Amino acid sequence: MKKFISKHWVALVLISLIIMNSLWLFPKGMPYQHDIGFHLERMLTLAKTVRHGDFLALIHDSFYGYGYALGLFYGNFFFYLPACFYLLGLPSMVSYKLFFLFINIGTVFITYYASKRIIPHQKIALLVTILYTLSEYRLYDFFVRGAVGEVLSFMVIPLAFLGLYEIIYQDDKKWYLFSIGFVLLLLSHLITTILMAFFCIIIILVNYKRFLKEPKRFWHLLMSGFFGLLLGCFFFLPILEQYLFSNISIFTDGSCYLPAGTPIRELLLPKWFFSCYLGISIIMLIPIRFFFHKKELDPRYHTLLSFSNLLLILGITSWLSVTNLFPWKFLDTTLSFIQFPWRLLLFSTLFFSFSIGINLYLLLKTDRKDIVKTIAWFILLVSLTTNLLYSVQYGIRKNRYLTFPGNEIGNGEYLLSGIDRWDTEDLVEKVFTNNQDLIVHYKKVGTTMTVWYSNNLQEDTYVELPLYNYLGYQVDNDFKIADGNHHLIRVYLTKDSGQFQVAYRGTTIQKIAYLVSFLSLLGFVIIRIKNLTKNKRKVKSRD
Repeated sequence: MKKFISKHWVALVLISLIIMNSLWLFPKGMPYQHDIGFHLERMLTLAKTVRHGDFLALIHDSFYGYGYALGLFYGNFFFYLPACFYLLGLPSMVSYKLFFLFINIGTVFITYYASKRIIPHQKIALLVTILYTLSEYRLYDFFVRGAVGEVLSFMVIPLAFLGLYEIIYQDDKKWYLFSIGFVLLLLSHLITTILMAFFCIIIILVNYKRFLKEPKRFWHLLMSGFFGLLLGCFFFLPILEQYLFSNISIFTDGSCYLPAGTPIRELLLPKWFFSCYLGISIIMLIPIRFFFHKKELDPRYHTLLSFSNLLLILGITSWLSVTNLFPWKFLDTTLSFIQFPWRLLLFSTLFFSFSIGINLYLLLKTDRKDIVKTIAWFILLVSLTTNLLYSVQYGIRKNRYLTFPGNEIGNGEYLLSGIDRWDTEDLVEKVFTNNQDLIVHYKKVGTTMTVWYSNNLQEDTYVELPLYNYLGYQVDNDFKIADGNHHLIRVYLTKDSGQFQVAYRGTTIQKIAYLVSFLSLLGFVIIRIKNLTKNKRKVKSRD
């Protein structure tokens, strides 16, 4: 048993950490969270749309059957997993919980992989993983907000962060990690992706001298960006198309709000334990950077120290930007897409966790092992205690959520402009027409409608279908789609009788984007396999 533990102790610690993160998933039901209804509906309507044969499910069969463009703007990539569990017969809550378990597993292993690549010390990498995955803002996202998009961002953002680190500081041949991590972040949460891009630009500009000194790093940065654009175009090109050529209300003042920010005193002493907060285990460890001086370190560690200093500055900046010290009132219009300033705490958590880990590693190099051991115990005790407090208070004891309301679309950000998400009295499955003598029959399967009509004895007769007219709907048999009242799909009839079918078949740009992304991924896989095979042959020839 001792041999097994000594051999697999890292894996055992990571598994224990996953269990600690997932204790709250065992009781019946789910704790009530701000966004739980929206994301449960997102999972269930994706499953329903797939069941109807629409596997891309860009328009979910939701909002009283009128269709909602969740698959276009929020992305289905990660949600296919719980949707598949549900389609296989598991209850909705069990499917949703398994999804959270998957997120916890992914977050722990990705964070450990990233921290181990940056900090070549197993125990310190494990401490960073504990600090990051049990950070208070991440727990707040889980238990209070139920913000699955941000929780997924917590999972994939260390991979994108590692990719940028590899390009600038370490093995720039691993440039593809940045591309893949960034695309996964894009598929997790669009707002976080925009914020991450901003911080990446800062890190790149600060390190411009390294690119001038080693141009190949800049070349690999461009390669990473180009590959990321090709790989992710299946997601962002359809968004741009809808935004530019249809009446989508995404990121408008009507669907978003930007509070003035938090008083700075609440960063250190929050009003209540479960308010938006960075976490005492991180805040108390920020000063460890001042426990040693650059002169005490071997010059080969100076680059790592500079990187840690940059992360510390970015962490403090993003942390203070949550408060009313930042001029939110003056930038309300420009930054309203952020919705909540406390989103920046995700980046504070990321930057501080890795900066603290690097500083602990550098402390070891100054031969101050006792201090590192003390800090390690502090991280363990405070992180585990915080997790248990959240798990017991919110995950196990309070507000068990057993059902979902249905037709939940959040703030309705992705509705067509002018549609009031609260005005649902007329949202009944019914075909409207301007010809009272027209006889109409129809069959609706998901967001596909087949219509039969007769007795059309007047000109300019049209029917309006209970489907919102998102760009990409098509009609067969030489009929044409127009925008009707309240952005319903309107079809003008050209014959006395006949039939037609309306379905979401996508746009030309969408089809091209999917093809480009698929070919890019296929090409990348083929090239990677060839390179790995070539490297193995070189190793064998040396042997």
